[in-house]
Amino acid sequence: DWDFTTNLQDVLDLYLKENLQKTRNAKQVARVKQSVPSLFKKLAEHLPQGMRTHVEDLERSDVKQICETIWPNAPTRMRNTGTFSSAITAWNTAKPKKLLSNVFKGLVKQDEVKESTKKRRSFTPEELNLYRDSLRNESDNEIRLVGLMMIELGVPNGEALGLVRKDIKLKANPPHVIFRNNHMRILGKERLERAVPIVGELLGQMEEYIETLSTEWDLFFPKWFHGDGPTFSGRLSGHITNKREWDRKLTPYSARHTFKDRYVKAKVPEVIGKFLMGHKTEASSRIHDSYGTMKPPDEFVQYMSDIAGVVSDHGYFEEYD
Repeated sequence: DWDFTTNLQDVLDLYLKENLQKTRNAKQVARVKQSVPSLFKKLAEHLPQGMRTHVEDLERSDVKQICETIWPNAPTRMRNTGTFSSAITAWNTAKPKKLLSNVFKGLVKQDEVKESTKKRRSFTPEELNLYRDSLRNESDNEIRLVGLMMIELGVPNGEALGLVRKDIKLKANPPHVIFRNNHMRILGKERLERAVPIVGELLGQMEEYIETLSTEWDLFFPKWFHGDGPTFSGRLSGHITNKREWDRKLTPYSARHTFKDRYVKAKVPEVIGKFLMGHKTEASSRIHDSYGTMKPPDEFVQYMSDIAGVVSDHGYFEEYD
């Protein structure tokens, strides 16, 4: 009566065992232990046999349809199917005599991701002001501050959420925040480590917030660092007012697109703007590498002040008759 077939639970168990033996920071461990089983569970809910589904019985077309239903956003779908693909690869490496067909490999095409990204747009000046005003009234300190940092510093929410206390230099001259690898997280491969000045209203908000933190917490955002990413983004999205429903969609990440429009309007050199956003290009990398440690933030204070002041007019937004 022994069942020699491989089911999803077998693949998950081995993947967890293999990955938890690797050297990882706290966030990576939490992702493996919490997020990966959650992904498998979501997929299993759409299969008649659940986690007992034989991997050999999975049809690529069926899996593709299920994944599109669960994760309609192409970048999210690519990231999650990549986890399944890695799990199958780990199984095949450990069990060369019981190789499995990897129906998840290349399931999402890069063109799908690019098309999804094109659907996102910048905030108009009016929408940005409405978004900022709404965030000011957010009762959750972490959500409010991350949202404002995304607007004023042009950072993705993941970079903000991964900050630790020593990355925040509010008593320095000038006050600044350092986006870098730390013991809790690793920046994305296409991001530069950089020190970015904090100016205007954001500085006051951060000073007030840090006074509420317990000294026992090393994380700057302890509540949401290990939280549910989609839920966090959903809370931010609830503050967005889309005044152009016929146009491309607005998301919290649109604040990063808008930051680019604002630094262009403020006549900040493109290479400086890309550096402040952490975009890794040949030119921005030269700025980063021009000092032995990190480019001093005082050289960017005026640029950040200029960007913060340009809120009444930025970008081009097509109108329709």
